[in-house]
Amino acid sequence: MTIKRAPKKTDPAGKCSRWRVILYNPTTKKQEWFTVEGRRTDAEAFERQQKEKLARGTYIARAERKTFAEVAESFIKDREKRGRRGGTLTGYQNVLRRYLLPHFGPWEVGKIRRADIIKRLDELHDTGTSAQTCNRIIRTAKAILFFAFECELVDRNVAQRLRRYERVEGERKARRGAFTEAEVQALLAAARPHERVLIGLLCFAGLRPGEAYALDWTHVNLDGGSLAVVRSWDGKQFQKPKTAAGERVVPLSSWLVEELRTYRADGGSGLVFCTRSGKPLSASNLRRDV
Repeated sequence: MTIKRAPKKTDPAGKCSRWRVILYNPTTKKQEWFTVEGRRTDAEAFERQQKEKLARGTYIARAERKTFAEVAESFIKDREKRGRRGGTLTGYQNVLRRYLLPHFGPWEVGKIRRADIIKRLDELHDTGTSAQTCNRIIRTAKAILFFAFECELVDRNVAQRLRRYERVEGERKARRGAFTEAEVQALLAAARPHERVLIGLLCFAGLRPGEAYALDWTHVNLDGGSLAVVRSWDGKQFQKPKTAAGERVVPLSSWLVEELRTYRADGGSGLVFCTRSGKPLSASNLRRDV
């Protein structure tokens, strides 16, 4: 390696605050140049770090380095190939789009330090981002940087063992509370017939929205007063429940049975709730329309 002076125009005569560290990469058989701000001792410390990485075989050639945005894109594609649930992928993408990519997107992933992530999280928390959301950001950053480590793009995961944020008294919760009985009655009174059935299943049968969107009439036993939950709709495809307990038989109240009978009289077959073309409902469209 070689260290050369590269003074700035603003440096006083005889002083130097910028250095060029030239590294010979035996793998690519090419020289790679690095700029180090500070004193010569800083450049020498950087030089030692690179020598140690070369000796350990953890040095990443400049041509192979990726930005955080590039690694995140590859991470999402990898998770899609591995069959991750649509909800999980959407969660990753929302955190990336809102909190990580606007700040870290153009950064070289190997140059992100633990202190940089902590600083970003503290800024978000101080400006009103909830502790729960900050912890989601930590999980997403940790997963992406571990993926980068597996791809040999970084020599360690700097998000590993980041301390979780604790909700302080008075801090808003990301999740809203449950509806009161009066609120549920008001919703049902204002709902149209097909909406009333869906709201009833969510409120009184305990179905998750994805389970209701995936419900087929073949899984509904009106005579026996029950329905079977065997799958869920994640916005892209049907999925089996995550756990064995998720696949279950749910009892129906007499009111729900009658509502379902009336609703099915309009021609029930296939999905209980669907679009005019017979496809599962879109969660975003449903929130907008209902």
